[in-house]
Amino acid sequence: MKIRKGNLQCSACEEDLISDVEDEEEKNIGCDKCPRWFHMKCTEFLGMSYDEAASKEYISFMCS
Repeated sequence: MKIRKGNLQCSACEEDLISDVEDEEEKNIGCDKCPRWFHMKCTEFLGMSYDEAASKEYISFMCS
């Protein structure tokens, strides 16, 4: 997880994570095994609703 200028970044694409976006693909999801966070679009949950993804266990490609 990289932090630049106080902003949390996606561990996959390294773009800033924004917590209050409306676009489902830009929403954030955290790995259940480490402190890393990702955009939904950077995970296997791409195309899934945020509510559906949030109800599932997520283990990032970095931890699997």
